[in-house]
Amino acid sequence: LGDQEDADRRMSLAAAAFGSLNKLWLSRGRVSTKRRVRMYNAFVWPILTYNCATLGLTEESLRKVSSFHRRQLRKLLGVRWPQRMSCEAVYRTTGAPKLEEFVAKARVRMLGHVLRLDRDAPAQVSMDLFFQREIRKPGRPRACLASAVKKYIERAGLRFGKKADLAQLREIASDRVAWRGLVNSLTQRTNA
Repeated sequence: LGDQEDADRRMSLAAAAFGSLNKLWLSRGRVSTKRRVRMYNAFVWPILTYNCATLGLTEESLRKVSSFHRRQLRKLLGVRWPQRMSCEAVYRTTGAPKLEEFVAKARVRMLGHVLRLDRDAPAQVSMDLFFQREIRKPGRPRACLASAVKKYIERAGLRFGKKADLAQLREIASDRVAWRGLVNSLTQRTNA
């Protein structure tokens, strides 16, 4: 299971898809920015973000993929060195979502799906095992999907680490409207 290798593969496949539409990106006079962004969202964005909710990427790896996304958007807009455009201006001009926010929302949404599964499903068993561990091995904890989701859940004001916390999360996840509200509050907190 190589999360970083999968992210690198996603970036290379997205770069190939982006390159195959190079004539479209270069025809800025004939094709509007809005249409080019729609083409990017239809042909490149899904390749880049495929399966992103299940990857346990570190913050550094996620920043690397996000930087790649912004570079492609700048190429789409025709911004080349020595011209400069801030990240916020790129997102504002294209209307594209920030990758970090998209991944955070996808991860928490996926956690809700996992928590609503039958208790004997393999994903539920894994959640139980994750919360049962008492003794931690020495050294830095390995980056995994659960540690990434923990940060988002705690940012939303909930606890994530003990068996009682898991029961509370399962109760919230059983109400889809409440869980959707949690996901939306999470993305609003990342914007603030």
